[in-house]
Amino acid sequence: MGLVRQRHDKFFLTDLGDKYIQYAPIGALKNEISAQQADIWKQYIAKDPFSSHVVFGIYVIVESAFHLARNSYPIQLDDLRTMFRTMGGKNTQWRAYKSLRTATSTFLNFAIDMGLLGKIGEQIVITPAGFQFILMLQLHKSIEMVESLSTNG
Repeated sequence: MGLVRQRHDKFFLTDLGDKYIQYAPIGALKNEISAQQADIWKQYIAKDPFSSHVVFGIYVIVESAFHLARNSYPIQLDDLRTMFRTMGGKNTQWRAYKSLRTATSTFLNFAIDMGLLGKIGEQIVITPAGFQFILMLQLHKSIEMVESLSTNG
């Protein structure tokens, strides 16, 4: 996620990692993140959704839900798994159902922890923060495209 970097056999927090730790809830369980930490992740992912496989996975799971929501809502978890595999470019790697289920569950849980998606039984919903996140991603992609066109022309 860009929170740590490794130099030889030692790990160090990046500037982003320092900022992320600063907003850790005092006395919270290790798996809980604060609203400020979720915002840090959302902004980081929106600015560079291809920076790591974890970042890309979170981006793709939310974008997959967004695309599926155009046809039916709430989204069926099995439909999300299929779309996530396709949009993530993992059709050959995640052929086994167990691999697909594990990968989808992992990234879906990240998105839920960040407040982007919600899960009710076997149905997935996009939160208002999730819609805002997708719009932010689309805005950043459009800005990058316009900037690349203007520097190449």
